[in-house]
Amino acid sequence: MKISNIDVKVFLKDDKLVLNRQHSLELSKNKPSIRQKHIKNQKKVDYALKDIESSHNWSWYEEIKYRWKDCMEKSMTFYRGNEKSGFQVFCEADTLATALRYHGIEKGNDIVACMSNVPEVLTLLLAASKCGAKVKFIGSGFDKDFLRQTINESCRKVFIGTDDEYGKVKEIIQSAGFNHRVVVSLTDSLLNEYDPYEKYDKKFYEFKNNIPYFKQDDENIETVSDFQSVESEYKACFPKVGIDDVLTATYTSGSTKIGWPKTILHANKHYISIARFHDPDLSRMPAMRNMRGLAHIPTHSNTNIASSISDTLCQKCTVAFEPIYSPDFFAYSLKINEPGFVPATRSFWLTALQCLEHNDDLKGTKLSHLLNAVAVGEDIVPNEVHFIDKKFKEFEAGRAVLPKPLSPITLSVGGGNCEHGGLFFTLFKSAREKLSLSRSLRKDFGLTPFQLADIAVLREDGTECDYEEYGNLVANSNLTMKEYEANEEATKNFYTVDSYDRNWGNCNVWSYIGKNGNVVMKGRIDSKIELSSGKEIPNFLIAEPILKDEKNILSCEVVTVKDENDNDVAVANIKLQPDAKKSGHDVLIDAEQRCQKSFSKELDSRIVYRLFSNDEEYDLTKSGKRSLPALELRGLEDCVKPVGSCICCTSTASLVKYEVIPADQYVDTYLSKPQVVDNSVVKVKAKV
Repeated sequence: MKISNIDVKVFLKDDKLVLNRQHSLELSKNKPSIRQKHIKNQKKVDYALKDIESSHNWSWYEEIKYRWKDCMEKSMTFYRGNEKSGFQVFCEADTLATALRYHGIEKGNDIVACMSNVPEVLTLLLAASKCGAKVKFIGSGFDKDFLRQTINESCRKVFIGTDDEYGKVKEIIQSAGFNHRVVVSLTDSLLNEYDPYEKYDKKFYEFKNNIPYFKQDDENIETVSDFQSVESEYKACFPKVGIDDVLTATYTSGSTKIGWPKTILHANKHYISIARFHDPDLSRMPAMRNMRGLAHIPTHSNTNIASSISDTLCQKCTVAFEPIYSPDFFAYSLKINEPGFVPATRSFWLTALQCLEHNDDLKGTKLSHLLNAVAVGEDIVPNEVHFIDKKFKEFEAGRAVLPKPLSPITLSVGGGNCEHGGLFFTLFKSAREKLSLSRSLRKDFGLTPFQLADIAVLREDGTECDYEEYGNLVANSNLTMKEYEANEEATKNFYTVDSYDRNWGNCNVWSYIGKNGNVVMKGRIDSKIELSSGKEIPNFLIAEPILKDEKNILSCEVVTVKDENDNDVAVANIKLQPDAKKSGHDVLIDAEQRCQKSFSKELDSRIVYRLFSNDEEYDLTKSGKRSLPALELRGLEDCVKPVGSCICCTSTASLVKYEVIPADQYVDTYLSKPQVVDNSVVKVKAKV
């Protein structure tokens, strides 16, 4: 394996990994892109892209209506057992669209929404799309000042929120001066406002109508029916909406400041294009027939809108809306909704599978309905994949919908960063790895790019990496965002120009392209450790020898912290397999020995280890990813350095010092909350 931008002699003992720069430059000279070589039928792809522009130059509303024109009687939404047909959903969307126009919503206006996943999210998206309006999905967990700034930049004609979220932002919304404040109850789409799954839900959320409570404090709060009461003689006139008009404003899962994510604008083209290339004739994937997809990821994430809602609907399938977002509830949601297609982060999958095994309420539950389980949002490791696949087998995943040997299913992988949307998929990842005849193709199977996407992996100097050479992943497609809203500098910095003067959207992740055209991602570019020589080592390289113990180690997250001399230290946070054969003591000693064999003396001396207890879980961000800043905040506390047959503490509570810095100076790459005291952030800084 070759690593671009790094002098591997500095820290690796294996000189076979040394990159022959001149040879790679010759291989890369003047080529358009390695990825382009793997498009099966370029003419078909080009025709599809042109057809999107010419025959589908309309709104997302029209695209969904076009795809459902022959099956409107089918179930379009599922919510706690209550189903609505396509006819019902479009009737409700048309009514809401008329009300939006009546209350002054023009083409290009913002509609600010703070909503959990309920069927009214779909109604709002369809109605706004018909009006040519933009839905700005904010999160109640965003920084309060950020919310005020974001709302002040909006037109403030209409706010729509669900009653579980509204109470968290009501002071900001009330002071913003919206013309209309509409609140949807989580009970509105329940059959007779009754929750048939109360025995599961009540531990996490009590389904009751909170709107009367809010009206006591603010009599101007409107229900959906209040808002939709328009003069009987009013006839709405709707504008012409095109494929390039913006439909959504969603938010990055990574940011440069805690609670201050960047606002991403996606046009109708984004959702229409991914739907077209998801079709079997272009994706080479089987059709999603009569499947139920689960929408549970927060609505301010584009993944939820693009994959869980839009893609599911464009395949004429049903969307199951799940308002409760918690890794501890996820297993209950799988039982309640019986979805066939589920995108979720790896932490959600791992927690759910263990919950299904040990929770008395869920004993005997099978996942026989599950046809396509997808890990999204972050890279995964073979250890976790093998564990998930093992559990899928135990819970008979897919058995009711797929015959043997296709069932039980194995984990699929998909996604792409928020700016680009769902560029990648790998259907039944582990099964395809086993079926691959070539050992070289089977290794690090990776993600399959949709054929509408042009991707490349670049070196620091802008030249294109060779096959299996690590560099920075970049991409271009119809899925790429239009821009960051109200952030011209960030938009400019998002794009990079390669040595062939091609402009790319930057994914900022270490990746390589395999000889089969698939992409293997290994972590963020900025996740690294700097040695005394000034050389920078990606943290994923440190994790790799540790994770080789697949029988005993489930996960390893490496983060960089500072010692008291301001030197970088890599903290390897290790979680054992539930059925690990060795003790944590022995596992750490073995991991240390593998690192000693792989790395230079200095790099090995900069690595310390933290072992998670059996019942301890990684802290998660608001989007369900593992929070690396949370691990950084714990710093070197409770870390150890194995020496011989004993484990020596390199840090204890008495050695840890806490540095208090202003919150606006704390740099965060994910949406997470560190310990905040009086507008300051407590950041761990300790000795080694």
